[in-house]
Amino acid sequence: MGLLTIYWNFFMAVGLWRPIKWTGFKAILYNCYTFFVVLMNNLFFITGVMDIDFLHLDFFGSIDIITLMLQSIENFAKIFCLVKKRNDLLNFNIYLHSEPFDLRNEDEILIQKKYDDINRLVNFVCLTLGLLSTLWYTGFNAFQTSMPTVLPYRSKMSFNYSAPKIFWITAASQSYTVVTIGIVNTTFGVLFPSMMLQICAKIRLLQYRFNVIIEKLQETDDDSSIDKKSNENSGKYLIARWVESHIALLHLFKSANRLFAETVFIHYVINSFVMCTLTLLLSRSGFDISLVVNAFYFILKCVQQFGQCASAHQITVEFENLRHKIFSTNWYLVDVQVQKLLTIIMSNTVKDVIFVSGYFVDLSLDSFKKIMKLSYTIFNVID
Repeated sequence: MGLLTIYWNFFMAVGLWRPIKWTGFKAILYNCYTFFVVLMNNLFFITGVMDIDFLHLDFFGSIDIITLMLQSIENFAKIFCLVKKRNDLLNFNIYLHSEPFDLRNEDEILIQKKYDDINRLVNFVCLTLGLLSTLWYTGFNAFQTSMPTVLPYRSKMSFNYSAPKIFWITAASQSYTVVTIGIVNTTFGVLFPSMMLQICAKIRLLQYRFNVIIEKLQETDDDSSIDKKSNENSGKYLIARWVESHIALLHLFKSANRLFAETVFIHYVINSFVMCTLTLLLSRSGFDISLVVNAFYFILKCVQQFGQCASAHQITVEFENLRHKIFSTNWYLVDVQVQKLLTIIMSNTVKDVIFVSGYFVDLSLDSFKKIMKLSYTIFNVID
């Protein structure tokens, strides 16, 4: 649970994750804070879009604001997921650490630790890159501010903000909104791979338990004990528990798919355009601070997209390894009745398990290659 707690803390800081123990007046105040954050994001998006002249669009002059507006759209989907599906996310987190996924011995603890270590590395790299990129981008635009007319970010305000107090309040609200966008996008971009890695750990646990079951059954010479349901070492009992765990694991994966499918799809589509625009900016920029900022942001977007695709792809690979392990078992060394049960298990593991986003995009390393190719294609069209 500790690995996922860091994400809830980040979301809590930007008003999108009310602490579970907060009730009554505290909960009301926090809900007001959430409303304020959502309102600021909406106003920032509306004023930004209004400043874009779509009839006489200067693409290169507006590329920065267009990219930022696309990030805002992506942010809306993530905010919706956090607020609307809060209970589902909490239940998912609890389910990861409850029966049948609780750790039963030292070997299972070591398996879980391996994936937790990978998870911590992903957290450190992605969160560090994301937060540094957000602070760098916000600071860079803050230095471009010039009172009384130049705000940190382009927008069309419906009021006169030339007065010093109003100007700085407006500039601060813009910077705050962009920081929240960066934190939400960065943290959500790490939350998804982390949950996928946790599912991978549970698949590996299931594979380990299957090996233990087969070893026990091969060592059992007393055929009469197999038919005794009360005996916890009987073939029926062991395999029945394993099948229940497998069904629970598939349910866990489907729950994750339902939770993130639409959000990941929106991220996938928008990222293709953002990455190509960043490539375009990098190819046309001189060697100055803007080049460093854009390069850093481009690396971040590539890392985020690769993390999502690679983690979802790893789930498919782990399920394939599980299937291979089951089919390569020396099933002929166990009792005939157990062989029949193994046949049922084999039939349940034939179908590939793939994370599908947006109903038609399979999230895998191949999809990462496609998004890179798509970004390059869009880059050629724009260029």
